[in-house]
Amino acid sequence: MEKVCDECNQRLKDDSHLAVHLNTYHRKSFCAVCKQEFDNAQILKAHVKNVHGFYHHI
Repeated sequence: MEKVCDECNQRLKDDSHLAVHLNTYHRKSFCAVCKQEFDNAQILKAHVKNVHGFYHHI
């Protein structure tokens, strides 16, 4: 059954896809190295790679 994200109105396949979407795009994330806060995991991944020079799996 299709689900819709309350934050951005994106349509997703089911509850599990919605949960992954929410955790990836709408949950605050923190850098384990410098403790800086980011709006989502995608931005955090780019920060860790560009600022700290390595890839960090979240």
